[in-house]
Amino acid sequence: MGFGLLFVPLIGGYLFLKYCNLTRYSIPRENGYRLLFDSAAVGVLLLVFSGIIVHLLSPRIGPVVTLWSNVTSIPRSGTLLVAFILGPIVAVIFNLRYD
Repeated sequence: MGFGLLFVPLIGGYLFLKYCNLTRYSIPRENGYRLLFDSAAVGVLLLVFSGIIVHLLSPRIGPVVTLWSNVTSIPRSGTLLVAFILGPIVAVIFNLRYD
């Protein structure tokens, strides 16, 4: 897996920080490096969480996995896509719990 693909969970982490009520107001005041580090930390957590989800659900969604592998030849790209999608979804769920 190329290092360029690791920007996908990084963007998912940024979307989490942008849509989460606890961090959305502090993002404009952050330095560029601090925002990059925070987005990367959240992106790594999302990547681990999405890896667990894909590993647990892959036997149940076998046709989707084979279809995705026919569409793209990049290994583990489904996990990266799930990490990207989980960023805003987890932020919305987090906002429902902590207002």
